[in-house]
Amino acid sequence: MYWEVQELLDKKNEAAVECSKMVRNRMSLGVFLILANVGFIWSGTYIFYSWDIIEPIAYFVSSLAGIILCSRFFKIKRPFSLLNYKQYMIEKYMPKAMEKVGLDAN
Repeated sequence: MYWEVQELLDKKNEAAVECSKMVRNRMSLGVFLILANVGFIWSGTYIFYSWDIIEPIAYFVSSLAGIILCSRFFKIKRPFSLLNYKQYMIEKYMPKAMEKVGLDAN
């Protein structure tokens, strides 16, 4: 009995590590997209086009990103912070990580 419980706890810890990796990768993708947006605005303004052309594009892309982020925080009904978003992501991806290591999420 003890070994079975220990094996389940080990799998749960393995699922937590896997979930943490999934959340870190997803949040890193968000940082990459922010940097890509800044790079697009900079290169479009100073290299390819001018601010008159890039300004409306930058405005709408940034507004859309703000609307999406705010809608996520309205959905999770928690204060706007990085830790709350990370906790939401962990809760969202934990069943997938548990399935990946062979545990039943129920």
